[in-house]
Amino acid sequence: MAMNLQQSVDVEKPVQESDFGHTLEQVRAFYDEEALQRQSRELAPWKERERNRFHECVSGQGRVLELGSGPGRDAEYFVQCGFCVTCLDASKEMVACCIAKGLDSFVSDITEPLEFADVSFDAVFAMNSLLHVPKDKLPSVLAEVRRVLRPGGLFFMGVYGGTEFEGNWDEDPTGRHRFFAYYSDEALRDMVHTFFAEEYFAAIQSGPRAGLHFQSMLLRRP
Repeated sequence: MAMNLQQSVDVEKPVQESDFGHTLEQVRAFYDEEALQRQSRELAPWKERERNRFHECVSGQGRVLELGSGPGRDAEYFVQCGFCVTCLDASKEMVACCIAKGLDSFVSDITEPLEFADVSFDAVFAMNSLLHVPKDKLPSVLAEVRRVLRPGGLFFMGVYGGTEFEGNWDEDPTGRHRFFAYYSDEALRDMVHTFFAEEYFAAIQSGPRAGLHFQSMLLRRP
């Protein structure tokens, strides 16, 4: 499995299928380089609050799928809370960090059909991963999340946004001009409503991303 993202182009143009592989390698290379640094980075208090909100809404000790698990910080927390966690990430170095923590983790392409049976998970957690998915791919990704969730299952989706944009972002705080897909609050909520019932939405002012805020959502599979 390999997580597939897409090459950015000019904002005015749709992302082309032929650019797909280049963007995957761009994003993957960035997070491969960042793996050890991010493993030691402290979790921002607002991220901890949103993660805990998700945890409090997931009943029992069920199965959790994390999309874009990074070095496994959130997954490790969920395991400590008693959940059975499966981690997916584009970066082999991030996956290596997860495996070193004893986590069930795989290099994965979330723009392709997920290799899990229907209703395999009680909850899905995606913190700052779906913002690298091209806009024309996001509906199919959301459909796959819905498919692998049990009825009544919970989906946390957290991304940066508040404006409409798709492409290499010149104001990337890392200076690396990574590919991002941003949505206005209204556009994002309208899109996810096709697949899930919204239980919670918050626009969180969260740091040095000019003109953007964090869009935190708790979504329930009907």
